[in-house]
Amino acid sequence: MKSYQRTDLAIEALSDNELNHPPDGILIETKSYDDAEVVKIKVINKQGEQFSGRKSGAYTTICFDKNSIYVTSERQNISLALSKEITCYIDSASSYINKILVVGLGNKSITADSLGPLTTDKIVPSSPIQNEKANRKYSISTISPGVQGQTGIEALDIIKSLVKELNFDMVILIDSLASKDISRLSTTIQLSNAGITPGSGMGNHKKEISQNSIGVPVLVIGAPTVISLSTIFSATLEKYVDFSVSEEIISILNEGKSLYVTPNDCDIFIEELSKVISSAINLMSGN
Repeated sequence: MKSYQRTDLAIEALSDNELNHPPDGILIETKSYDDAEVVKIKVINKQGEQFSGRKSGAYTTICFDKNSIYVTSERQNISLALSKEITCYIDSASSYINKILVVGLGNKSITADSLGPLTTDKIVPSSPIQNEKANRKYSISTISPGVQGQTGIEALDIIKSLVKELNFDMVILIDSLASKDISRLSTTIQLSNAGITPGSGMGNHKKEISQNSIGVPVLVIGAPTVISLSTIFSATLEKYVDFSVSEEIISILNEGKSLYVTPNDCDIFIEELSKVISSAINLMSGN
């Protein structure tokens, strides 16, 4: 039944026992900040990829209390922790990163898919000249390319063109993710350098955006905003010891793969998450 449980979170690809005792090919490190706990997972080889179902790379999960993003002081602490983790990724990617393009993926007109655009709206851009005058380390540019259904152009093609034409050193992508645990909504942010396939969380795969496809380091910052119906149904079934997997159940599970749900307060927590992520990037760039 686990094959029906869709998640974009690396931390959910491992059991609690595996998080405490990592299998071969996976390294795990934990650390604490004020109001946030961090779990760093590194998939280092093919064995780790096969076990976790994740591409080789680093995955950092920042976990916090459900109410923290609604308390200004606690939200600021989470932003500070996130800013430090973003800086760690940048520093590990290259020592020559100056110009960063922040891309808000998703459709602003659909609440559960609006995290990316809402976040880029709150980021303060800065030119290289402004950075030099203010002695800032990074210059930040932002864009929300929309979705292919709105523009007729895939996000990858827009990003590749901008990177090539304007010589960006790095791309930060912000996107909504899918989880398999409702408690992760509004309590989790994931960072990864393994790239992303826009729309994959909703089963609508597009071209992968990664360092391999655009030629510069890519950092993905995402937060779960939806859960598939098949995930909820199969997880519920697993709680019972005795049940038979009938053709009717399989039919419901298959249909549920394309149906996604989100809490009725998703507009509120997505707005607060966009504040957390945008503040982290503004802190990182000195704004």
